[in-house]
Amino acid sequence: MRLQIRRLCIIASSTKKAFNYAFYLSSQAGERKNIMTRKIGYITIVIVLALLFVAGTFGVGTALAEETEPWVPMAMPGTVEGVGVQFEVTDSEYLNVTLDSTELLTASISSVPAVIELRVEAAQGALETQLTLSGLVPGLEYHLYTDSLENHVITNADESGSLAWTQELIDPHLLFIQTVPSTIFIADSTNGKQCAQVGHWDGTTKTCTLEQDVADTIEIQSSGITLDGDGHKITGVSSKDAGIYIPGTIKTATTGVTVKNLTIEGFANGIKLNNAKNCTLRGNTIINVSNKGIELFPQNVKLGGGNLVTGNQVLGAEYGIDNKGSNFFQRNTIRSTEAALNGDDLGSFYNNNLIDYQYPFWSTNRSQSLSAALPFGGNYWSSFDSAIEGCADLNADGFCDAAYLPISHNDQVAGVDSFPWTTQDGWLDITINAPVDPIMYVDGGVIVDVSANFKDVDVNTSHTAIEWAWGDGTTSPAAVVNEVNGEGEVSSASHIYTSTGVYEITLTMKDNPYLSTVVKSYQYIVIYDPSAGFATGGGWIESPAGAYVPDPTMTGQATFGFIAKFYRTRTGGNELSGNTVFEFHTANLRFTSSSYDWLVVNGSKAIYRGLGYINGDVTKLYSFMLTAQDEGDTGDKFRIQIWDADNGLIYDNKIGALSNDLTAGTVISSGSIIVQTKSK
Repeated sequence: MRLQIRRLCIIASSTKKAFNYAFYLSSQAGERKNIMTRKIGYITIVIVLALLFVAGTFGVGTALAEETEPWVPMAMPGTVEGVGVQFEVTDSEYLNVTLDSTELLTASISSVPAVIELRVEAAQGALETQLTLSGLVPGLEYHLYTDSLENHVITNADESGSLAWTQELIDPHLLFIQTVPSTIFIADSTNGKQCAQVGHWDGTTKTCTLEQDVADTIEIQSSGITLDGDGHKITGVSSKDAGIYIPGTIKTATTGVTVKNLTIEGFANGIKLNNAKNCTLRGNTIINVSNKGIELFPQNVKLGGGNLVTGNQVLGAEYGIDNKGSNFFQRNTIRSTEAALNGDDLGSFYNNNLIDYQYPFWSTNRSQSLSAALPFGGNYWSSFDSAIEGCADLNADGFCDAAYLPISHNDQVAGVDSFPWTTQDGWLDITINAPVDPIMYVDGGVIVDVSANFKDVDVNTSHTAIEWAWGDGTTSPAAVVNEVNGEGEVSSASHIYTSTGVYEITLTMKDNPYLSTVVKSYQYIVIYDPSAGFATGGGWIESPAGAYVPDPTMTGQATFGFIAKFYRTRTGGNELSGNTVFEFHTANLRFTSSSYDWLVVNGSKAIYRGLGYINGDVTKLYSFMLTAQDEGDTGDKFRIQIWDADNGLIYDNKIGALSNDLTAGTVISSGSIIVQTKSK
């Protein structure tokens, strides 16, 4: 009977969530009059559950072994959760482990490179249980932490690869099992506990400022602490659970902690909050963690929420942000390989960059709002930033004309972004003022002057210009002048280019109080020499998957022919002219040039840019840039990029490479390319 009641509760919980989700979507569409339908639905559910209960009571149902298996709702790979006495992970990239308990548990188990995490609590009032974790490496030393990294037990797996221990269940517990020890502890005590080992402790403000890089997890044990990385780095390995760990207890949340200006690299997770509320994560960079960039997990609603996550960068994680509880997320940049987001209630979520993910959401149990009112708008999604993907911007206001509905990995609508941005960091509009036309090289070098204007949608922000990067490996300091209400200008700067080339100028700025970093590029400064030579070639390449953006699955033969050269005019000047034809047969794409803007020849490599038509339609012009490499016996290389102002990139056979990279190209399958360094 006890197991049947548990099954009934699980079915009731699952059914209610599904029903509420459907009701939420219908109410979003204005069908709020269906409240009576909801009530009728609950009555139907009660009847169905009663029948299920009767069937279970009289022996119609599953076997006992199946009854004790935990329910698994939309778990991430390497994770199971639910109610039961046995929990088995079968799809981990780390270790496929099994947790056995002598008492019924509500639990989750996660096995990700290279940490095992257990969340356990009694399902029926047991005070303790005997736990056995199997699937470990026989004889290996493991470090078992309970709730805090300070509660530390060192033990070895037995010859069968198992650990066994008695676990108290009066309160819920969070346990970590890893192969290396941690940690540095910071608390509101003399010298900030261990803060003085790695930095300076200010007891008045309860601030620990790092004065060196750290190779350990940092656990913050008291409320009201500020950890200022001051540009330093915490480096770990994937066998350590997190770079920063902020734990509360099941009875008391840790509150008011701030972590800022810190780089975290190499752990299983970047920053982890467990039972922490009203904390701030600001201006941190998380690099190459094996699991989650930022995790916020309260064990109930009273122990979480109100956390501010702003200006952070997650640059390499399987999952960007895993959130439970209503929090605030603004101006973060998330680059993740699997899913950008996970969670049911992101709270306030807008002006974030979500890039390079396979899924925008891993899972969620309901749709949620993912934008704010204008002028703030929503977020930038790399899978929804062109007309081909559904994001047209006909009125050129910086927002997609249609809302974005991100779909989770299990094909559920995870939310609604009513005002998705068309460009990354669109909420801070930066315009770089630089020469538009190509500049002819003269002996001694060419001086280029640049400046910038900016405007933020948040009139309460202020800004710092960090530096200009000139595209030739050099940088210069930048400065902001005359800023009012989030709008101003960056004072002019000059740079001398001593050789021909195509140079990408970038400006890096930081906004306050978000502490997000914004990099704006200007494409391109072109320094050319009209006597430098010419480029010509013809043949074909194998067009790779992904090159044709409207249908990335298309591959096949693509033919080309081109010539670009400066010709001497009757008046003694130089005129750039030639012809370019490119045809990708599988896509029925034929591009023909109409004019050239510039040509740069650098040794055996050449790059030029111009305009042209697709499939003979002379009513619409497209931009293109062609890179040619005359590599002789090692294989000539060819690249062409074609794009338009409305729909963005259409074709690039080296997609992902920098636009002005002279070394990026596909080795031609047949034909030849000639790059001549001097005109003849």
